[in-house]
Amino acid sequence: MRATKAILLSSLLSVSVAAWSDSSIERGKLVYFCDKIHSAVLLDLGKQDTALKIPGYETNVVNWDDLLILKQRENSSFKDSSRVDSRYCGQVDVRIESGYVNSDPNGQSGADDFPVVELRMGDRTILPRTGLQVCEQGDRMESYFFGKCPDAWASFIKTKEQPDGGLQISVTRKYLTPDDSEKQVSSSISIQ
Repeated sequence: MRATKAILLSSLLSVSVAAWSDSSIERGKLVYFCDKIHSAVLLDLGKQDTALKIPGYETNVVNWDDLLILKQRENSSFKDSSRVDSRYCGQVDVRIESGYVNSDPNGQSGADDFPVVELRMGDRTILPRTGLQVCEQGDRMESYFFGKCPDAWASFIKTKEQPDGGLQISVTRKYLTPDDSEKQVSSSISIQ
């Protein structure tokens, strides 16, 4: 295994208004695409159709909702944790689990459950646990229980092997501002 070193290539802090709809997402399932030869992972919340084919990529479907672990307590159940579905795409370990803000399955927090992705290369985390949905800046529940918006959330993740053997990771984070404007921030890094 070669040593890895993160080198920040660019931070594209392009903030723009973007139309967003998650109506194409089938509840509890996450579709991502993998080109194992080039360690290329493509995860786009706008492309969640299991019938979609991308040339050179295989389609993977993970039922993240089934990964949720419920526990019983005094005649009711609560969300305790999640199992992790781990699949390799070339040298990238794609780890998917179930995320939630409110541990009560019948709770009224206003937040839906969501898939969580983490990318690893060898024993190194190259993308920390990231919630996959459009977050809301200022949502105290999301920030407290999962992570600050938009830093801990994403709507688009792509990896691509570089000619030097490194890996480029691109992430787009879409979010709603406190005045309900839709924005996005994109960034890319290279891992050696």
